Amino acid sequence: MELAKEAGTGSVAVFNSTHFGAAAYFTLEIAKHGMIGLSFTHADSLMKTYAGKRAFLGTNPISFAAPVEGEEPFCLDMATTFYNFNKIKQLRERKHSAPAGVGADTEGNETTDAEKISMLLPIGGYKGYGLSLMVEVLCGILTGMPYGPNISSMFKAPLSQKRFLGHFICAMRIDCFQEEKAFKRRMAALLDDLRNEPPMEKGAPVQVAGDPEKKNAAVRGEEGIPMSAQEAEAFKGLSAEYGVEFI
Repeated sequence: MELAKEAGTGSVAVFNSTHFGAAAYFTLEIAKHGMIGLSFTHADSLMKTYAGKRAFLGTNPISFAAPVEGEEPFCLDMATTFYNFNKIKQLRERKHSAPAGVGADTEGNETTDAEKISMLLPIGGYKGYGLSLMVEVLCGILTGMPYGPNISSMFKAPLSQKRFLGHFICAMRIDCFQEEKAFKRRMAALLDDLRNEPPMEKGAPVQVAGDPEKKNAAVRGEEGIPMSAQEAEAFKGLSAEYGVEFI
């Protein structure tokens, strides 16, 4: 953001890093300062290569955020796979099947058995695969970090092992293009027009990226964050290990 204030656009490549959490954390912070934000990170091999048998690229998320008049910023935060692997682990814990088109087994065959899923399928076939590769260039090649299968596994490597991940974050000043207030007004009109589009099913309105998260944030801010029995047990274990009271 400091670079963008001086030059109109500021881009930063991060190296020697580890998991940076939610990509939206960075883009939302940029948008709350009246700029457009983009953030990317690469990850270990979990995406089945399009037309291939093995995983090479990661879920390699993409986030984009922009300020909006009268509401929290618009925010897209998406992996380049249909699911992330944490979702697969949750399905395993609950003994649920995965939807079709989400994952593949060790031989590269599509499966809905969460226990057999070892790879995740890209969104939009070759298009999601291409987006993941774009992120790998920005976060792995541009930063000088390992790429694809050369990155240690988030789920298998010990936490003490440095993972050498790269990230790429960009901030753009809106007022270099048009007046910021006008942009925010037009963003609000765009989102409202989309939300007012006729839905296919009654009771299932058209939404834009970030709408479910905004609703959940409002509810959870009042009622707290729901937790499964397995998650509660995991937190109890951590509280005992580190001497932190679990309430």
